[in-house]
Amino acid sequence: MPSDNPNVFISYSHDDDAHRERVLRLSERLRQDGLETRLDRYVNGTPAEGWPRWMLDRLDEANFVIVVCTETYYRRFRGHEEPNKGKGVGWEGNLITNEIYDDRSKTLKFVPVLFSPDDQKFIPEPLRGLTHYTLTSEENYQSLYDFLFGQAGVEPGAIGEPKQKPRATAQPHTFDGENVTNPQSIIQSAPLKIYANPIAPLPRPLTQHLFGRDDELKLLDDAWANPNTNIIVFHAIGGAGKSALVSKWLAQMATEKYRGASRVFGWSFFSQGSSENRSDSSEVFIDAMLRWFDEPEAQTSNYFSKAERLAELIRSERTLLILDGLEPLQYPPNAAGLPEGSLKDRPLQLLLDALAAQQSGLCLITSRERLSDLNAFENNTVWQRPLDHLPYDAGAQLLRALGVKGQENELIEAATEFKGHAYGLTLLGSYLAEVLRGDIRRRKEIDNLFADDRFGSKAEKMIAAYEKWLGDSVEVSILRLLGLFD
Repeated sequence: MPSDNPNVFISYSHDDDAHRERVLRLSERLRQDGLETRLDRYVNGTPAEGWPRWMLDRLDEANFVIVVCTETYYRRFRGHEEPNKGKGVGWEGNLITNEIYDDRSKTLKFVPVLFSPDDQKFIPEPLRGLTHYTLTSEENYQSLYDFLFGQAGVEPGAIGEPKQKPRATAQPHTFDGENVTNPQSIIQSAPLKIYANPIAPLPRPLTQHLFGRDDELKLLDDAWANPNTNIIVFHAIGGAGKSALVSKWLAQMATEKYRGASRVFGWSFFSQGSSENRSDSSEVFIDAMLRWFDEPEAQTSNYFSKAERLAELIRSERTLLILDGLEPLQYPPNAAGLPEGSLKDRPLQLLLDALAAQQSGLCLITSRERLSDLNAFENNTVWQRPLDHLPYDAGAQLLRALGVKGQENELIEAATEFKGHAYGLTLLGSYLAEVLRGDIRRRKEIDNLFADDRFGSKAEKMIAAYEKWLGDSVEVSILRLLGLFD
């Protein structure tokens, strides 16, 4: 009684006894697993119709033809074998080639199989566009078996209802002499609300060059893509490059339309507390963000209630929230009886606790101190990372990008002297390029540059060098005047 299972013919060359046994064992395994295989070794002597007709009939009736590819098989398939040797493979090769030609290469009947990865180069040319199977493991055998039984791949899910939305609209052009300068006033696109804060803008780094921060950029990319990551904190001393890192990542996000964010909000606390008439408080920030969410003016003056409401609003949309320079709202190191880095501001602590527990977006924080208030969420929904000094080769790249010239080892030596301090190296590079023709060797001419070895001290020396270079100029007078205010 004929079987409904696929019929498989095995085409191979008699390389040696070991190879013949491998092919026979493969055939037996396939038969054991429910496939009807046809193999020359199952013939008792010589078939009545002769070998050429037997091979032609087997090829005609087969659902699949397993082609066992070896160097010998390839040579005989191509007709490059010695005369009167391996004529069976040569005959089968002609039949296979002609059938593929007649089907215009659209057949999946022929299946290249290898016993060694090294034999991939011996797959005959007409079969090289087909998937091949290398039988070096049970997993690979299962892949072949699944293909022959039509059960490979993944069953696609049901197609749901399409989510339709109105197409974008445009304003007609007018000839009244008025030029439209804002493209957002022309095309109404998907809503994305970005906060531009003229009072407390995010700080702009001294340079747009960023080197040696690939791991941190990847951490931010992964955090935004991971729904289980709610808050990222980068903490480091001043000048380590926190602002440059955030600026670079936000620029990348902007080129990709913020990767699905509904809202992007940035706020800097850095200037708070730097003068006597300012308080270390989140109140202005909370009020500004509530207005940004189009929340009516709260009837209550209770900022705990406002922080709770703000947390609800942030959670309601995929929001990217950047809080820069949080250290003025934290207790400094060695504060008597207080955890180092804990928040002075209780409403802000309530807000961050809520966002750490649940949100669909991400809160990115920079500070000079760790946020000890978030320890309960550490390495779960919150990740805090110190921003280490720049690797010295990255420091050399930064100097070169700023226009500094010199041997690579000299640039690395300078980066080492500055201990990889990004801000100090930026000041050095700009000064050398502007004042000393970009020659790295002339850093030795800068007064007192090597007199103090404190971390960050060389940045102070560079500022002093700038002041000396500018002298009693208008620029210095303006800077001194600004210093009276903040």
